[in-house]
Amino acid sequence: QIEELRLAVLASKLAAKAQRTDQAQARLEEERRQAAAAREALRERQAAMMAAQRSSMMVARGARIEARLREAASRRQSHLELIRDRCTLGAGGSTSSSRPPTSGVAGGGDDGAGGPRLL
Repeated sequence: QIEELRLAVLASKLAAKAQRTDQAQARLEEERRQAAAAREALRERQAAMMAAQRSSMMVARGARIEARLREAASRRQSHLELIRDRCTLGAGGSTSSSRPPTSGVAGGGDDGAGGPRLL
């Protein structure tokens, strides 16, 4: 009977130890799952931040491109207006040049060089 009692106590201790081991194992597995979930959440936040930064950079780049296109269009418009004004002046009998008209002498007249004028 003493032997049976001793065996029962040992069996009870063994069962308690096995239960504690199982509980510890379950806690470790839960901690691992939580750590994996935290890593995944961090990766998702980082990916979202990177996407937001890329989007912001694309918006800024788009704004710079639009500004440059507006500047180019404005320069084109100014150039076309200048050409139109020159054509209008030429059609009205005025000269399109700011220089006075030259005499019929080759080279333009009074410089004495006799060659073509250089701008």
